[in-house]
Amino acid sequence: MRQESISVPKCDQYCTDASNLPQEPSTVTNISDKNNNIISRINAADDSTQILSQSYFQDITGKQLSNLMEYGIRNQPNFIGSSAYLEIQRLLLLTRKRSQVFKFSTHFPSPTEASSLPAQITLTNLRFCIHSEQFEHCTSKNYPSNYVILLYHHETVYATEITERNEFGWIDFKGSFVYKDAMRNFKIIAEVYALHFTTSKSLKSLFGKDNKMAQLELIGKTTIDIKNASKGVFTFRHSNGYTYASDKLKATIETKIQWPEIYRGFFTIGIEKIGLPLLWNKRWCTINNGNICHYMYPCEENYENLGRTISLTNCVECLEVKNIYPKKKSLLLKFKRLPNIYLTPDPQNDIDIWKQRINLIISSINCWNINK
Repeated sequence: MRQESISVPKCDQYCTDASNLPQEPSTVTNISDKNNNIISRINAADDSTQILSQSYFQDITGKQLSNLMEYGIRNQPNFIGSSAYLEIQRLLLLTRKRSQVFKFSTHFPSPTEASSLPAQITLTNLRFCIHSEQFEHCTSKNYPSNYVILLYHHETVYATEITERNEFGWIDFKGSFVYKDAMRNFKIIAEVYALHFTTSKSLKSLFGKDNKMAQLELIGKTTIDIKNASKGVFTFRHSNGYTYASDKLKATIETKIQWPEIYRGFFTIGIEKIGLPLLWNKRWCTINNGNICHYMYPCEENYENLGRTISLTNCVECLEVKNIYPKKKSLLLKFKRLPNIYLTPDPQNDIDIWKQRINLIISSINCWNINK
C-alpha cells in the first residue's frame, strides 16, 4: 500500500509576532469570547469532517453496488429488469445523490431561527401524473418504463420504490418521507427519473452483454416549500425547461411543529368580560403544544380533566401592559373574536421570558398555518 506523507507548515508561515500586536486586558469577558471562538472553530471542523466522511462512505457504497450490478448482469440470466436489478438501481441513485449532497455542502444550517420553531414535514401518497405527448413513448410495449422519485432537503435524501405507470397515466409511490428540523425557508427537491427498458440493438447498454438493456433518464423536478405545501399539487418542470399543465406531482403533506419542552409557572389570570371588572385568579400554568393549561394546584397537572385550556391558535399577539393588575406588569393575549386574557407571572422578573416564549409559539402557529 502506498503511503503519502503530509507536510505540516511551520508556524511562522501563518502566525504574526505577538509582540507587535496590541494587547487586550485579560478580563473575564475577553477570555470567554476567546473560548467561545475556539469552541465554534472546533465544532465547524467536526462538522466538515463528518460531511467528508459521509461523502466517502457513499462513494464506497456506490462502487460496491456497481460491482454487484456488473456481476449480476454477467452471471445471472434475465437479471436486467428483475426485482434485484431495480433495487440496485434505486440504491445507486440514492447513494450518488447523497454523495453529491455531502460533497458540495460544507455545512448544513441548524434550526436556530428565532422567528419560529422548526417543524417536522411528512410526505405521503405521492402520485406523479404524466399525460403530455412527450411521454407517449413510455406506454409503448417496445419501450416500457419504470419510475422513481428522488427527494432531498439538506442531508436527508430519499428514493422511492421503482414503480410502473398504470393504465390511467399516473404512478403511485408508497412510503412515508419525513424531514425533521425544517425551518420556514425549507425547500424539498423532488426529481423524477425514468428507467427505460428496450430490446433494441440500437441502444447500447452500459455493460453491453445482455440483449435487454436499460437506461436511466432524468425526466424533471419540482420544489416543495412553505408557499405551496398546503396545496398538495406541484408544478413539474421537465429537464428540457418546459412545463405542461397535464404533468403534475401530487402529495399529502403533514406539518407538525416541534414544540419545545413544557414551560411551567404560577400566573394570576384575568379574563376580560364586557361591562364587568376583571376577576383575578392565581393558577399553576403549563404551556405545551400551543396551549396554556391552568390548574388550581401543581399536582393537578397529572390529571387532564382537572385543568382548563387556553388555545393559542387564534391568538394574535402577546403584549406587555402596565397597571392592569395592581402595581404589576401583565401580559395581554389578544385573540380573534374571543375575549382578551391577562397573565401576570409570578415572579415579575420572568415577564420578558414568558413574553418571548408565547410570541414564539404564536408566530410558529401562524408560520406553519396550524389549524387555521
